[in-house]
Amino acid sequence: MSTQGQDQAQDLYRRAQKALAGKKVLSALRLLEEAANLDPAMPGLNEMRAQCLAGLGRFQEAHAAAEAELRINPGSTKAAELKQKVGEVLRQLAARSAEERQWASSLRPEFLQQIEASTHRYTYRGHPMIKNPFDFALYPLLLWNLKPASVFEIGSFNGASALWMADLLKSYGVASHIWSLDIVKVTAIEREDITFLAGSGRALGEVFPAEMLAGCPRPWLVIDDADHTRDTSIAVLQHFHPHMREGEYIVVEDGLTAEGPKQALTEFLPAHPGAYTIDPAYCDFFGYNATWCINGFLRRNG
Repeated sequence: MSTQGQDQAQDLYRRAQKALAGKKVLSALRLLEEAANLDPAMPGLNEMRAQCLAGLGRFQEAHAAAEAELRINPGSTKAAELKQKVGEVLRQLAARSAEERQWASSLRPEFLQQIEASTHRYTYRGHPMIKNPFDFALYPLLLWNLKPASVFEIGSFNGASALWMADLLKSYGVASHIWSLDIVKVTAIEREDITFLAGSGRALGEVFPAEMLAGCPRPWLVIDDADHTRDTSIAVLQHFHPHMREGEYIVVEDGLTAEGPKQALTEFLPAHPGAYTIDPAYCDFFGYNATWCINGFLRRNG
């Protein structure tokens, strides 16, 4: 590295120190990222990154940054302390997620009613799309992290959500195919990476038989967004369960505003102890169950 590059990195580092001292955590983090591009092995840089990331609640990234600092500078007591503290936070979060979850949400009923009304006016690329802003933000995270090669959407409505997910996955560079099912087949949208089908969520064996599923590439994302009744939700869960592999997800939507998904989950999960984890990374991202998919982001365990 040139002396000029090192000097620029040092200047950015000093500016980040001042920003952090002034409690401008995000500004400090951005300066540190610029410095890291110039001198990724600078002692102290990753320790300060870990401090900033922990302050923003990005604990996994903070833990990784502290580890990176210790690889560069094994004698850093600050990085070691940060790694220990952030590791304890991560352990506490994991322990909390393992406890019995409540059917409660930090979202207030009067607020929900306003959002629910607005979702019916929302469109995506000219197609009506009933999706709330919380799940609009959570699904892109899940799609990026999981990078599903096959998506099974039970409940197409007008097809806009399948179109939206296909666009996202394409923009992520993920080769994926979406299978979207509803009682009435969507015909207004046509593209190679989406197959719209007609069928019932209570008779999935007719549309998604075992031999067909066996040929679908992994990993999978299964979404139950049909009629939100107990019978349909439990049928979706029971049909896909034997075929799910470790790390794949089933998302059960609308348990926040309908009783059926709750009834299905409270019946299905105890019948399969240890098979799934209700993932707090998505359910609780914006607050406890601040999602329409209340307790509904299920990660398949090994």
